[in-house]
Amino acid sequence: MNYIEQFKQVELIEATNKAEEALQLRDIFLKKYPKEKIKDLSLSDYLISKEGGLGKPDSFCRMLRYYLQPLCSMGNVRFDVFGIYYQEGDKIALSKTFEIMFGNNIEAAFKHIKEEIVRLIDAGFNKDIDYINNSKLNSSFRYKILSVYCTDEIIPVCSRGTLEGYCKALSIPFDKRMSMIEACYEIAKWKDNNVSVKDWNNVLLMFFADWLWRGNKTIAPFSISNDAIFNGMKKIKTKVEAQLIGKEVAHNKFGSGKIALIDPSGIGITFAEDKKIISYAAFGKMIICRDANIERYIEWLANVKDKDEKRFKEILNEKAD
Repeated sequence: MNYIEQFKQVELIEATNKAEEALQLRDIFLKKYPKEKIKDLSLSDYLISKEGGLGKPDSFCRMLRYYLQPLCSMGNVRFDVFGIYYQEGDKIALSKTFEIMFGNNIEAAFKHIKEEIVRLIDAGFNKDIDYINNSKLNSSFRYKILSVYCTDEIIPVCSRGTLEGYCKALSIPFDKRMSMIEACYEIAKWKDNNVSVKDWNNVLLMFFADWLWRGNKTIAPFSISNDAIFNGMKKIKTKVEAQLIGKEVAHNKFGSGKIALIDPSGIGITFAEDKKIISYAAFGKMIICRDANIERYIEWLANVKDKDEKRFKEILNEKAD
């Protein structure tokens, strides 16, 4: 069954309206708390308020936790996920992570938390996977910030369990070794490669993935028998391979350098610096290419080789138009 078409017929109008409402709430929040003003927030501006009038009802953390729930839910998290919070009455406390780092120095910890939020947002825009993964901010809080400030870059999601459900529904591999941000980028690539949903914003995509997951539905995995994709990739083959030579590439395991040679028969890349051959079929998920089109091309080519050796050889002999 074509679940994309089913979603369009049954759910799209309502989901589009919900996505627009969520984005409107996001716009209101961003006008009140733009990235440029985060470092200037006072504790009163930041702290999540409590019953009895303690704190601001429209504070940074309260709006993230409750006001922006239609964008993505943080679930039933405790207030210490925000790093600094009201503990008992009007007593301000640090989470365990920041208490270990700063002791009882609330002022220094708060300054650090605000700086880390700003750096996290920048990392989201720049796709700095290492910084996002190593941030000291709580994971749920971290991904709520990314979901709000980097909505154009990733699907809004705050928990690993939910993200795993979305990947499963979209037939995207997601194992224990993959970080949440890497899985988010895999979903983004899935959307970019799917003509039927390519123009959707990430909030609408989130509603679609959620509809699939909660309905126990699964999109069929990518198939190389799709002639439209196959023929389209053949046309850009020569041009893309030419772009690969000399391209700067970062690799988590083998360091980084410029690509010197392409070995298409083995989907191998020789780095100019260390002369190591990388098999994309084996280590593909670990390569971060600065050009998304090139990364998708190599991944697609490796996929063809794994599934259809005859067609793979045809591609190698094809001359692009």
